[in-house]
Amino acid sequence: MSTPELPTDFLKRHARFLLAAGSIPALAALAVSLLLPREYLSKTSLLPANSRFSDRSRFANTEIKELYSAFGSGDDLDRLYATLRSHPVMMHIVDSFNLVGHYKLANKRERAREAALLEFRENCSILKTEYGEIHVKVWDRNRDLSAQLANAMVSRAEKVHQDLYRDYFSSSLQKLESAYVGMRKDLGEGSGARVSDSLAADRQVLSNYLRSISDYRMALLNP
Repeated sequence: MSTPELPTDFLKRHARFLLAAGSIPALAALAVSLLLPREYLSKTSLLPANSRFSDRSRFANTEIKELYSAFGSGDDLDRLYATLRSHPVMMHIVDSFNLVGHYKLANKRERAREAALLEFRENCSILKTEYGEIHVKVWDRNRDLSAQLANAMVSRAEKVHQDLYRDYFSSSLQKLESAYVGMRKDLGEGSGARVSDSLAADRQVLSNYLRSISDYRMALLNP
């Protein structure tokens, strides 16, 4: 009757095989990692500002200021996420950093910019988290460029939103100022004539125009 083989006896008899089975994959992985080009990861996070800050009334009304949180809602998060992933923002980064040359895609000629955009999208990850923030991650073989690209994404998204803010208030301000000047002319104030007491309601409208114009001017100074 044969006795069962002990685990230690088995390990001794197959030590070479087990050593080779464990070391060969490790050596192969090491060789591949040494052959592959090194890539660096840069990441940043964003919290959206509350879009209600665009309420022009908050500059003149101290009570309204206390109603608003500094951080935005889920809708603000979605708008910021869509802005970061948008074609104009991504393409601006491609052109600003000459990623066509960086990725060596100049041989694609008229399709070079789109090819660089596709590669940048593969190297850039934009994710929303359950904590109401956005993570931007950028991989690149150039460590400094990786960080610059991540920071540029944030700066560009911020500029897009601030430009939309300014355009809206600037357009509204021009319309208000035009309406105010036109009404003054209709009432004869443009030539220095005195408005009669019977037009008190119109004078109140002029006063409301001036108040709104002041609010919009203040809003433009605080994007």
